[in-house]
Amino acid sequence: MANNVVLPTLTASGWLTDSNKILERLFLYFIGTAYSQSYIYHGSVSSLPWLYYRYGNDLEELATQVKLTLETYLSSYFDTAEVDVYTLENKERPGTYELHMSALVVDSDGNSHQLSKAVDLNDSIVKTMITYNNEGYPGP
Repeated sequence: MANNVVLPTLTASGWLTDSNKILERLFLYFIGTAYSQSYIYHGSVSSLPWLYYRYGNDLEELATQVKLTLETYLSSYFDTAEVDVYTLENKERPGTYELHMSALVVDSDGNSHQLSKAVDLNDSIVKTMITYNNEGYPGP
């Protein structure tokens, strides 16, 4: 049985069919997408910057909304999606917080794929993305 998950990109990669690469790309899209980038899908764009704008003053609600949004978003591409999200204060920089996101998805072949990321939240800007998979920190 072939995996039915396919993600078109506007890059040299073309159509992604590898579930791990699709999961990674979907996370990157979620982190970097502007909520207002589409008139056609207005109100349906999954965007971390918009969620932070809307719920950034209530970190518990932010974590809840990110979890719900990511589960809905990833479920459009995978058979199941379980997401865990929490925030932590950055001890090295008081007053800043980290948003930790982890997703476990199952593709149409029944294969599980997991990815975790964290972003530093500083004022209204998503500052740094840290990849917690085999690659470690992606660098500058």
